[in-house]
Amino acid sequence: MNMLKIIIALTALLLTFAETALSTGRFPPAIPVKAAILLDITADDSREEKPLSLKELRKQKKEREKQRRREEKERRRNHGESATRVRLERGGLEGGRLEPDPAVFFPPLPEAKVLYERNADELRAPASLTKMMTALVAVKESRYRKLKTDRPISIRWDEAEESDFLAAGDVLPLWEIIYQMLIVSDNGAAYAIARQLGGDGKGADGVGGFYRRMNQYAGAMHLTGSYFCDASGLPAPGHVSTARDLSVIARYLLKDEDLKPMVGQQARQISWIYPQAKGMLAENTNELLEKYPGCCGIKTGFTNAAGYCLAAAAERNGRRLLAVVLGGAESGDRFIAAARLLDYGFDLVEGQPLTDSSVGWHEHLSRWKR
Repeated sequence: MNMLKIIIALTALLLTFAETALSTGRFPPAIPVKAAILLDITADDSREEKPLSLKELRKQKKEREKQRRREEKERRRNHGESATRVRLERGGLEGGRLEPDPAVFFPPLPEAKVLYERNADELRAPASLTKMMTALVAVKESRYRKLKTDRPISIRWDEAEESDFLAAGDVLPLWEIIYQMLIVSDNGAAYAIARQLGGDGKGADGVGGFYRRMNQYAGAMHLTGSYFCDASGLPAPGHVSTARDLSVIARYLLKDEDLKPMVGQQARQISWIYPQAKGMLAENTNELLEKYPGCCGIKTGFTNAAGYCLAAAAERNGRRLLAVVLGGAESGDRFIAAARLLDYGFDLVEGQPLTDSSVGWHEHLSRWKR
């Protein structure tokens, strides 16, 4: 019975490839990764949503609170629960802090055309692609809570131990530490952001609150295979996502007016508040920014459990494509896979022949496969 299912699945896969080849004249490329998805996300730019003002967000929050109070009153009437107990439960869950419904941050995305997928819904460790969600939570929450971009973020000893660049006692502006996290994939920066933005805003340990918000955001995005319990993407029990879910997170990130330029920078000078003389030139870990024409981000990732991963977007002739590749065995596998998929996608949407010299991944093959 299992063998029959395998034969049926393989047949369906071959028919899909054959249909693609007949309609486009080209088979999908060979890619050295375990899971991948390629999307045409050009339509995302055609429906720019105006973000709600703080006044509108707070109004929505009040309406939601009124509805919840009505539901709680009904529940007490039906089950005989005391009002004091309900208030204590609610305070414990929310930490006494005003939180907007995360759905207001994520209006529905336009439909994206899937050009290729392989194991796109397979649950996998997302490694540092997690930091895309960490950045979204940090930016959206900061805007809602009116936190300044130069707000100081301090580094604890345990966060410094997870970083190659930060030391205990360092203090950086919020915006600089988000750059540090996204460009050089600094784990310590991710934990410092989670602790201070997930807590009371005064430096208390708030990683639990931050992870809760990550999962609330995941629900608002309608992610179906993701659960977050780590801000950096280091292995943690139950911390999983899928190529399809990560592509949704990447699309929302690219729609953010502040985050899109961050992930597209090849390098940035990072400045410290304390020590004042400290600084560093952060060079992006995404090699496609330099080597692939039109690449505009987004994020690399690696752990032993996840393999080498990459979310990469590129723009060409008014079209934007997004590739997410997971599970490469070597560092270069993710760049080769993403470049081949993006080439294949632009060939499909533009009807132009592939030219290896314009892509540049053959030229750097030996370097990527080191």
